[in-house]
Amino acid sequence: MTCLNDIHIQALADGEGTLDASGHAASCAQCGERLRARQRLMGAIRQSLDVPVPLPPGLSQSVGEIFQPMAASAGKRRTTGATRMRSGLVAPSG
Repeated sequence: MTCLNDIHIQALADGEGTLDASGHAASCAQCGERLRARQRLMGAIRQSLDVPVPLPPGLSQSVGEIFQPMAASAGKRRTTGATRMRSGLVAPSG
C-alpha cells in the first residue's frame, strides 16, 4: 500500500478509517507519525471549542423544561452536547 493521503489520515483520526489504512499507519513510521500529529491537532481543536459556559441555574432549567417535552415525545435522545436539542437524533445504545 502507498502512504496515506490527508483524507485517509483524517478519517483515521476521526475513528472512521478502513482496516487497510489503520494497518498501514501502524506499520509505516511516517504515516503513523502523521496520524498521531493529526490526533493531537484534533484534540487541541476539540478542547479549544469545548469551553464550558456556565449558565445561571434559572436559565439552564428553563431551557431544559422547553426541550424536555420534545425529547420525551421523540423517544430516547441524546442528553449531552449540542446535538441533544436537534430533532431526529437518537442517543447511541450501549
